[in-house]
Amino acid sequence: MRRNVKKEKQTDKGDASAEPVRTKVAGVGRDESADVESNQPNREEDATDRRVLCSKYLAVMTKISDAREEISNVDSNKFNIIINEVDNLHQQG
Repeated sequence: MRRNVKKEKQTDKGDASAEPVRTKVAGVGRDESADVESNQPNREEDATDRRVLCSKYLAVMTKISDAREEISNVDSNKFNIIINEVDNLHQQG
């Protein structure tokens, strides 16, 4: 959404007493505010999706902290499982 901006009048002298001139910038009018409001549920869904994804990443970090010893073992498959889980989360986001 664009808003009206306040632009200063340009002078050659660099006079500090120049009056600011208000100029309307093309953008969303008052009649179109319903469209902006209809996007609100989409924003809320996006925010919810981001929170869920962040929560899943936090769960993976917790798994890494809890299984640090097991992950570091050469014969452990736990490392590959966690990496695959992180890859899946990355593809979701």
